[in-house]
Amino acid sequence: MQIMKIRYFKLLNIIALISLIILAIYVNYNFNKLQNIVKKSTNEQGFIVQEIHVNELSYITIEEIIDNLDFKNGDDIFAIDVIANQERLAKNFWIESVSLKVIFPDIVEIFIVEKKAEFILYEENEYFIIDVKGNIIKELRGEDITRFSDFIVLSGYNARKHSSSLSEFLKLDKNMYNFVVEVIRISEQRWNIKFINDMIVKLPQKDPKSAWSLFLELNDEMRFLENKIKSIDLRVKDRLFLELDINNPKNLKIIREVV
Repeated sequence: MQIMKIRYFKLLNIIALISLIILAIYVNYNFNKLQNIVKKSTNEQGFIVQEIHVNELSYITIEEIIDNLDFKNGDDIFAIDVIANQERLAKNFWIESVSLKVIFPDIVEIFIVEKKAEFILYEENEYFIIDVKGNIIKELRGEDITRFSDFIVLSGYNARKHSSSLSEFLKLDKNMYNFVVEVIRISEQRWNIKFINDMIVKLPQKDPKSAWSLFLELNDEMRFLENKIKSIDLRVKDRLFLELDINNPKNLKIIREVV
């Protein structure tokens, strides 16, 4: 009698399992069918991706953005996973922040804030592009170095630690800024500014911003870049030392008191 009860319960379990399998197949079939109906309906109503808008970018191409999305034009707009696509795009080292927005019935809008490249850092025989705070954006190799060749090269021990304050005073005159090619940190205390004509401006350890402002003011009168000047030494307060180019041996040095 006990054996018959066990067999009976086993049979019920088998029947229940088979019923669940049949139900699952039926539900899955109808769910897929329903999905197809909804998809067909949304497509007929125009709820498919027709346009992908991306704001103007400096360092990332539109192709890079499109290639990193898991949807494309013609896809069901309701099926877009906004969060997942934002996370995919955020993996790009140039991206500071990204926002993806679906605008019904057929537009996807992507707004990206890029990291702002400020200097090329030369450190331990390698080149890096860094932002204004000295954070490394990426290492530069081959074509990248050529691509960013118009950026100021920053070098010297712990130079990037002081890059923020450097950028602040260098941009007091954006026209003059464009003629600077390299800035060297000397003994982790002060800056030497090198220009496109190889002229060097030596700034003091204390208050380099004021010294740079003085240089800009005097340049309006003396037009330093238009003359054969090898270096301008501003390390002594209220004095300006000019070292002329070696091709002018009669006047190797001029000392001017700043009034």
